[in-house]
This record gives sequence, C-alpha cells and structure tokens, in this order.
Amino acid sequence: AQVVLVVSAFIIPRVMGAQSYGQYAAWLAMIAILRSASTLGLPMVEVRFLAPLWRLGQRVAALRLGSTIWTVKLVLAVVGGGAVMIWLELTPRLAGELDLVLVLGLLALLNYAHEAAISFYLPFGHVGTLAGFLLARALLTLVVVVACFPVGGLWGVATGLTALYGGLFALSWVFLRRMAPLGLRGFHWPSLRPHAAFSLAAWVGTLAWMVQAQFSIYAVANWVTREEAAYLGLTLQFYGFLQLIFLTARRALTPVLSELHTAGQSERLRYWGELMMRYTVAASCVSALAWALVGDEVIRILLTDAFLPVHRSATIILVCVLFYCG
Repeated sequence: AQVVLVVSAFIIPRVMGAQSYGQYAAWLAMIAILRSASTLGLPMVEVRFLAPLWRLGQRVAALRLGSTIWTVKLVLAVVGGGAVMIWLELTPRLAGELDLVLVLGLLALLNYAHEAAISFYLPFGHVGTLAGFLLARALLTLVVVVACFPVGGLWGVATGLTALYGGLFALSWVFLRRMAPLGLRGFHWPSLRPHAAFSLAAWVGTLAWMVQAQFSIYAVANWVTREEAAYLGLTLQFYGFLQLIFLTARRALTPVLSELHTAGQSERLRYWGELMMRYTVAASCVSALAWALVGDEVIRILLTDAFLPVHRSATIILVCVLFYCG
C-alpha cells in the first residue's frame, strides 16, 4: 500500500499541476487533522486492551469493549464531518461553493467511518483483510483522482472520492460484522472507562504531530500560495511514508508485545522491541541516502522541473526521520 501511495505522490501532482494539487493537499490536510482529533486515541486502546481479551477467549468482555469503542467512533465520525464543513465555510478560498463544502464534509465523514471499521481488523486477528483494504483504497484513490480530474476538475475529484469512500465504508462494515457482532446495543461505558487515560495519552501524542505537519499545508495554501502548499505537501508525504511504515510496524507488534508483557516474558518482549527498532532505523538510513543521491532526477523525470524545490526539503525531512525513529 505504501508503494502505491509513493507512486500516487508522483502521478497525482503531475496530473493536477501545482496550483490544483496545492488546494487538493489542503483539503486532505484538513480532513487528516480532524480525523486525528476525532480518534481520541481509541485505535491504540483496541490493540493494547481489546486484542488480548479477544485472543484469550474473553468474548463477552471483548464485545462490550469493542461495541463501546465502535459507538464512540461513529459519533466522532459525524462530529468530524461537520467540523470539516464548518472549517471550509470559514476558509472560502479553499472551497467556495456550498455544494462543494457539503461534498467534502460527507467525504470526511465516510473517511472517518471507514477508518473506524478497518482499525478493528488488527485486534481481531484479520491482518490480511486489513492489508487488502489498505491496498485497495490506495489503488482506487489513485484511479479515481486520475480519472475524475481531467473531466470534472477538483469538484469531480471530491465527488468521486466521496462515492469511493461510501463503498469502502459499506464493505468494511460488512467484513467487520463477520469478525465480531459489534453494535450500538452492546455499548457499555464502564468497559472503556478504565482505559480513558491511556487513550487520551496516545491521542495527545498523535494529535501533536498531525497538527504540526498537516496544518502547515493548510496554512500555506490559504495564506501564501497553493504552489508552495503543493511543494510542502509532497515533502511531508515523503516524510509521512517512512513514519507511517514505522508506526504501522509498531502498531502491528503491539498486540504481541502486550501478550508477552501480560505473560511476564520480559526477555522475548525486549528482543522483539529491539529488533523492530533496528530494522526501522536501517530502512530509514537507506531511504534518506538514496533520496539525497537520486531524488532530484526522480522529481525531474516523474514530476517535471516545476516541482524541483521538493528535493532539498524532502532530503532534510528524511534525515529527520532518523532522529524520530531513534
């Protein structure tokens, strides 16, 4: 999925051009900020506390906690979609028409709801299904953008992506129901209350980075120029690819580490943690060096000379990944 996203980072800007891509990146930044704000750290509660319950066969407790998290996440998805519309109404330079504001708000809501559903696949042990959705989403997003922009411009892209996420949410909900019978009737607040502090602590850390990175794209697009926002958006995408790989690897191992911790197997716990860090730092070093050497030629060939300012800033960002991983 990350490979597809990297390819998309070269194809989509080339198709749209710097100005349209800058506005598109600003939309995605707003949606990403509010998606992170609306999770409240609940995905980390899933892998830290829900996964062990499910694996140890404590089905009643797992379904209570899962249904409570699912209910809260759906409510937050609706709130997040409304917040996107309000935000766009306050920044007419990035949206303009009311119809487009409504479409982007619906796109955000469906995006949040889809993420809320597929995040359960990991604690329930359906990693293959999760990988399939991530890959399909990346591929279909690329197809929709490339197909819709020449025909309908940014309006066509927003409409196409809204339809795409509507289908993805419906399909992801069907798969989730097959894994576990989660539902609003299973809401049980006392099952989530003991994990509230952990959830908020995880949320604050994620939200801090997301606001710092994504808000800058929105700010540049709205207050400076959309071209500069396009350059910044691409730079942060390259950084985000590596960081997301690291976070995904860490999150995928969290159920394993939690189980080892619960079982008191401290030696194995230390082994897996150290192994994860070694591979992450090694991959980051190779990526940063390769980009510094050939990144300008890659941009010139795949994005044209108009996007060359991205090379230097992306090199600096990729080097910073090493410090983040450390």
